[in-house]
Amino acid sequence: MEEDYKFRYRLEPEKAEKKKVYSDPLVELIRSQLEQLLDLVVLTHKGEDVKVDGFKPLNTPERVYEIFPPDQDVSD
Repeated sequence: MEEDYKFRYRLEPEKAEKKKVYSDPLVELIRSQLEQLLDLVVLTHKGEDVKVDGFKPLNTPERVYEIFPPDQDVSD
């Protein structure tokens, strides 16, 4: 019987704390997930590339949160 693969990831809380942009844990979770996804994919609309730099939660649509830290250059 084949053995299941085991994955281990080193947790570096100090590094994560430095990369933190927002103090709200839910907003920061969404922001960091979007940042990581946008490192892997390009979003499109009707086949055209879309440059995404922020998001608005459905419960507070008047508030826009930046995805990338202010010191990070996202231009291509």
